Amino acid sequence: MKRCIFSVITILLLCNMAQAQKTVIKLNPLSLIFATGNVAVERTILDRASLQLGVGIGAFRLGSGDTKATYTGFSTVPEIRFYLTSKPAPAGFFLGPFGVYRSFTTKQNVDNVDGNYEAKQNLRLLGGGLNIGYQIVTLSGFSIDFFAGPCYNTVRTKVVEGKEEDISVAPGLSGFGLRTGIAVGWAF
Repeated sequence: MKRCIFSVITILLLCNMAQAQKTVIKLNPLSLIFATGNVAVERTILDRASLQLGVGIGAFRLGSGDTKATYTGFSTVPEIRFYLTSKPAPAGFFLGPFGVYRSFTTKQNVDNVDGNYEAKQNLRLLGGGLNIGYQIVTLSGFSIDFFAGPCYNTVRTKVVEGKEEDISVAPGLSGFGLRTGIAVGWAF
C-alpha cells in the first residue's frame, strides 16, 4: 500500500514538472499615479490557462485648504486567465474573469457649524469583472501585460468617528466601472 501511494505521488510530481509551467512577477506602474503599489504573480496551470493574484497597498491625500481627505488601505485581485492564441500561457491574447476586494480607511477634516473635527470611516469594496488583454513574454523573460475590462463594485461603509452626513465617499467606487492597466515584469 505504501509503495502504491509513493508511486502515485511520484508520477503526479513528474507529470507536474513536465508541463513547463511558468511564473511571471509583475508591477503595475500606472498604480503609482494613485500612490499605490501593485504586485501580481501569475502562474500557468494548463497550456492555455493561468492563475494570477495581485496585491496592493496605498496611501494618498485629496483636497486642499480646509477640505482634506486621507485614504489608506490594501487590495487583492484574484484572476484566472484563458489564453486564446496559439502561444502557450502566459503569452498572447487572453480573457480573465477577476474578483476584487479592497479595504481602506478614509479620514476627512470636517469644517461645519459645529466646528472643525476629523471624521473617519472604514470602507470594504467587493467586486468583479472581465479583463481583456494581451501579454508579451520575450525570450529573455521580460513581460508586458496590457489589460482593460468592465467591472462592478459594491461598497460597504462604517463610520468610526464623526457624523455620517459629514462623510462623503469618493464618487465612482460603487457600480459599473472600467479596470485598466499595464504591468511589466519578469517570467521564469
